[in-house]
Amino acid sequence: EKYGSGKKSHAYYTNLIENLQALPGVVSVGGATALPTSPLGPDFERPVWDQSSLAVEEDKRSADVRMITPDYFRTLGISVLRGRGFTSQDGPDTPHVVIVNQTLARQIWKNTDPIGKKLVVDYSTAGTYPYEIVGVAKDIRFHGPRSQPRAEIYFPHAQRPYLVLNIAIRTSGDPRLLINPVREV
Repeated sequence: EKYGSGKKSHAYYTNLIENLQALPGVVSVGGATALPTSPLGPDFERPVWDQSSLAVEEDKRSADVRMITPDYFRTLGISVLRGRGFTSQDGPDTPHVVIVNQTLARQIWKNTDPIGKKLVVDYSTAGTYPYEIVGVAKDIRFHGPRSQPRAEIYFPHAQRPYLVLNIAIRTSGDPRLLINPVREV
């Protein structure tokens, strides 16, 4: 509970990821509220729509929400097809940004490039906010190889810090050799 605030949570995970990244054999480290095919972590969805629409019911879509760290896509081998991924510059005091996946981009913008457009996310009791789209990520089968890709949005953890993050590590060698050093970190 001592990491309950957004700033404390972000500071904790930034420090954790830096220390894991420093381990010999670690190529990249990324965090997300939920990892593909894992039952651990919060997996939720929110209504979203293009800010330029009238926000009528038929314009709204439901999208799965993920808070991620800058190297999440690189660590999991997920391509950013258009635009850019998140960087350490996407912080709490910068304009709020989001990355959408191919499925959501097709659902809302059809054949139009969504980069630079505003996506409104309805957080219900926490408010409704527009976010600038800076990237389009390749679809993944989040719930397993037999599942279909679902609409997804990704927020930078620095802008929407969440207490629970799952950490993934890409290594250059046998990942089992890093079990104990990772536990120590």
